[in-house]
Amino acid sequence: MRLAQLAIVLGVAVSLAVGAVGAAEGAPSASPPVNTALPTIAGTAQRNQTLTASSGSWTGTTPMTFSYQWLRCDSSGSDCQAVSHGGQTYTVAAADVGRTLRVQVTASSSDGQSSATSAATSRVADVNAPSNTARPTISGSAVQGQTLTASAGTWNDAASYSYRWQRCDANGNGCARISSGQRRTLGANDVGRRLRVEVTASGPGGSTTAFSDPTPTIATGRPVLSREPSVGGTAREGETLTADPGAWQNSPTRFRYQWQRCDSAGNHCTAVSGSSTRKATVADVGHTLRVQVTASNRYGSTVALSNASAVVASVGQGPASSSPPTITGSAQVGQTLTASPGSWSGTTPISFAYQWLRCDSPAVGCVGVGTAQTYTVQSADNGKVLQVVVTATNAAGSAKVASSTTSAVSTVTKLPSGGVSVDIAELSLPQRLVISQVSFQPSVVRSRVPFVARFRVTDSRGYAVRGALVYAVGLPYNRVAETAEVATGADGWATVTIAPTRLLPLRRGAALTMFVRARKPGEPLLAGISTRRLVQVRLGPPS
Repeated sequence: MRLAQLAIVLGVAVSLAVGAVGAAEGAPSASPPVNTALPTIAGTAQRNQTLTASSGSWTGTTPMTFSYQWLRCDSSGSDCQAVSHGGQTYTVAAADVGRTLRVQVTASSSDGQSSATSAATSRVADVNAPSNTARPTISGSAVQGQTLTASAGTWNDAASYSYRWQRCDANGNGCARISSGQRRTLGANDVGRRLRVEVTASGPGGSTTAFSDPTPTIATGRPVLSREPSVGGTAREGETLTADPGAWQNSPTRFRYQWQRCDSAGNHCTAVSGSSTRKATVADVGHTLRVQVTASNRYGSTVALSNASAVVASVGQGPASSSPPTITGSAQVGQTLTASPGSWSGTTPISFAYQWLRCDSPAVGCVGVGTAQTYTVQSADNGKVLQVVVTATNAAGSAKVASSTTSAVSTVTKLPSGGVSVDIAELSLPQRLVISQVSFQPSVVRSRVPFVARFRVTDSRGYAVRGALVYAVGLPYNRVAETAEVATGADGWATVTIAPTRLLPLRRGAALTMFVRARKPGEPLLAGISTRRLVQVRLGPPS
């Protein structure tokens, strides 16, 4: 029984084994990824550089995919740690400097996955920013219109350069950027300044800036005088004088000439003609001549002035004053002044020209106001002084002489009735006010009805005074009402209305005495140019 059971068990086992073998022979065999050539790393092991992983060679079931894990290892390639970066490329970081890198590639297929690790890179090197070992330089002529060229100097770790020009003050300080590029053509704004170049070198490690020394001060490209112009020829009436332009640097391309007539000392010059030669005229006699030369080129112009010639001589006798001009007439607004030329010697005929001047004071702040022999004083002349300059001219030359100045002009006004008036504001001591005339209307007061009193104010010269303040009061004080001050009119008269009180005695032979005062506004009542007077008006019984 036991043998039979064992046979059955063995038979079943053999049957199962044969079935299993038959099943295995009928199915395909599994082939997971197997690395046959290690992954590799391409690129430079240096900070900021990019490394690229190659997956290496693999056998096994396809299709097959790959994933990458970068490893940071010690300098010998051991003790590796995964870095937080996946992908086939890797940018070397600062933390990698001095270490080595590997890449672990994992190949995956439907039959499984497998990993392989590359060999270690060389030790990762650091990358330095560019460093300057020789400063930038500037070549070229420091003259307006010329072109300067910048050289970068000498650098380590530099791949490219950029250039910025800076304009500085004459001491090489206070620099500010003005343009870019390796070259700069100097312009007018650079003249008198200094330039330097700012070079920025760039490389894998960053960028660094260095500066050149400043150039010399930029000189103008305009003509520069090296020898002054001069006047050649004989300084005599009728002779021709010639201008020598002098010597110049920076190649002038054009010269312009302006002759000037000056006084005998070479001062107070005025322009007279504009060519390279001048024939001395009668008007030049007694004067000197100079020539102003303007030299120009494409960068601009420069002006130079020659020394004065000798005094131009005459072929005759020029005018000479033996007594100065004079002015007759009153220096008052509206009045007419007349100039006399004075006395002159010299070759005849002699002609005269007149120039009236209005001045703040003698020879100060003078302006021309007329050119005739007579001049009517204007309101603008008030408070000023007047003077006349006479120019005498003959065939041998000309000369000028000035008169003395008038007294200060006053605003005296002609009155229609005759005489003149003056404004109170113009009067001061030693002039005084005078109550010169008095009238009453009626001439005999016979009632207590208000009546009119008129007072005329003049100055010590007899001119009517306008704007004076007149005050009148009766004496005793209780016989007429108090009055206010009244200003005189253009004719010098002030009109005051007098109001009698009940105390005014209206009887034959009586009189009202009045105290009258005239004064300048702003002055004390009883001081300055003021005046006082007692007057009377006759009284009578009612008619």
